This record gives sequence, C-alpha cells and structure tokens, in this order.
Amino acid sequence: GVLCAFLAWVLLVHNRAPQSAASAKAPIVLAVLPFSNQTGRDANNYVTDGLTDNLIRQLSELPRLHVMTRAAVERVGRQDAAARLGVKFLLTSTLERNAEGRLVLNSELSSTNGTVLRSSQYMADESDLPSVQADIVQDVIQGLGIELDARQSAGAQKPLTSSSAAFQAFLRGESAARDPSPQGHYAAIRNYEEAIRQDDKFALAYTSMAESHLFLGLYYEPARDHLPLA
Repeated sequence: GVLCAFLAWVLLVHNRAPQSAASAKAPIVLAVLPFSNQTGRDANNYVTDGLTDNLIRQLSELPRLHVMTRAAVERVGRQDAAARLGVKFLLTSTLERNAEGRLVLNSELSSTNGTVLRSSQYMADESDLPSVQADIVQDVIQGLGIELDARQSAGAQKPLTSSSAAFQAFLRGESAARDPSPQGHYAAIRNYEEAIRQDDKFALAYTSMAESHLFLGLYYEPARDHLPLA
C-alpha cells in the first residue's frame, strides 16, 4: 500500500510539471489573412498570393506559434477567426503603389481585440521582395515576443534566397499552384524550374516543385512519370 501510494504521488508530480511549464509557454495562435492586391493590376496577384502562402509556411516553423491554414481562415473569415478558430493575433497586408509609382506593402500585426502591435511599410519592388518577407517575419517575432535560440534566429533573419529573380519566379510558382488542376501545377513547375536556374541552392523551390510532381502523380497522371522526379 505504501509503495502504491508513493508511485501514485510520483505520477501526479510528473504529470503536473509539464502542464505548468506548458501553461507558462502557452501557444500563440496567429492567422495570416490573405494579402490584398490594391495596385489595380492583376499581374501583381502573384506577389500577394505568394507572400501569403510563404509566410504561413515560414511562421509555422517558429516555436510556440500556431498558424492557421489559409483555407481555414478563408472559410470562416476575419470576423469569426477568433471565435471559431481560437485566433489571438492577425497579420494583414495590402500591396499598393505610392505617389512615386513604386510598390509598397503595408503590413499590420494586431490582436483580435483591435490592438495594433506592429505596423510597417516595406518597399515591395521586385528587387526588394526577398528581404521584405524576412523583415515581416522579424516584425512578427518581435511583436509577439517570441524567444529564439541562435540557430532559430539566424534562420528567421535569412532571406529564402539572395536572388530577387529567383524569388519572383518562386512566388509566381506558389501563386500558380493555388490552381489544383494539372495546368496549375505544370505552370508552377515551370516557375520553380526558373527559380532554380536563377539560384541552384534555393531549397524551398526544389521542395515545392516536388510537391507539384507528387500531386500530379497521385491524382492526375501515371505515378511512374512524376514520383521519381519528386
């Protein structure tokens, strides 16, 4: 009886410790709302589509940060994100042209109760796009008070590629891949291939191209044609 009581006490203490630690470091639930293209040109949709998907992917790798999928956010809308998805913070952005005709991205990180945590404007011309995404990630990290170790911090600050041409092609691929048809994925693959021609060490471009080949091989065409490529 004494032994059983002791074991029960050990289990109780063991189970309580992680819960108290978890409560001290509760997850942060974020929704990245689809970026809005307000430039008046549909040709710029690839920038807003690609950045939205890219930031969801990159931010979801940060510790403590739970990022809602784009599909989930689009399904419930901004007003219901807090109540139905448990979202506590929102990241919104609009792409516009300033008085000088240059592309600018206005980004805002806020709580769902309306408190603005970060509000920034970035020059979003094509040559600036790789650093724009890295800067937005830094704003989210600082605005939400996320603590990173040295390796995580270095990864978060580093642009996905140093080539602006590669990044533009990659964003076009991400935008094309939102069309789940074979045509959409073939268009995405062509853009990913261009991204790799511009930067043959662009790891995420290889990964996304593999995903498109997997999609084609699993759902539309013979697997033997696409799985080896993936």
